[in-house]
Amino acid sequence: MISLLKFRLGAYLILLLPALAGAGWIPISPHDKAAPGTAAHAAGWRRGDWKEIEDVGGTAGRVLRTGKFAAGSNVACIRLPVPIPADSDSATLSFRFRMRTAPGDGPRVVWGLSVRELLDATWGAQAVQAGLGVEADGPFLKIRSGAKSEVLLRELQTGPWYRVWVVLDNRAGQQSLYVSTAPGPAGPENLLNDRMAYRSDAPRGALEYFTLIRDRGDPEGSIEVDDLFLDPTGENLTAPVP
Repeated sequence: MISLLKFRLGAYLILLLPALAGAGWIPISPHDKAAPGTAAHAAGWRRGDWKEIEDVGGTAGRVLRTGKFAAGSNVACIRLPVPIPADSDSATLSFRFRMRTAPGDGPRVVWGLSVRELLDATWGAQAVQAGLGVEADGPFLKIRSGAKSEVLLRELQTGPWYRVWVVLDNRAGQQSLYVSTAPGPAGPENLLNDRMAYRSDAPRGALEYFTLIRDRGDPEGSIEVDDLFLDPTGENLTAPVP
């Protein structure tokens, strides 16, 4: 009887180990391995109009950068390594960004997740769920909630990296946002909003894509984005390690 129990326990652990091994951060973008150039040079990115993959050296390595404004849609889209199901009540998106321009001269940039591939910046921002962005005026960080946008962090500084964690309850259509410039995990002091609603005019369902959008006609400043990760298994406020 004991031997049978040991056998069953061992079999259960064998089945459980792959699930445990799959928990935690999963990288979204392979741009660290790509040659400098447009985002389209990195495997998985569609459209890739975010102007450059730039090797900035040091600990930052290669980053996605808006570059100067160019004609056409400044949008890049990549499929998530694991979709966030429509009935998921906990998952976490994390990435870093930094301003590379003087205050008042920065572009308007939107990040977010979507149920389908977004390849046109003229309408793409209206289809992004879990959407947040940087406005040039200020500049400041804002998030879309319901039918309006709310400013959450004013006077963004030029130079330092801002680490963002977006904790998603896709079933309820809600998101919580943490932001920190310090190394290490996020804590309660880094919570800028708690369980704000998704935007009301975007499609709902399984979230399958991550999109970067720069509005047309903005100033020619730049923003860099790096270290994009997803934890589809739940809330994760640790700092992803590239």
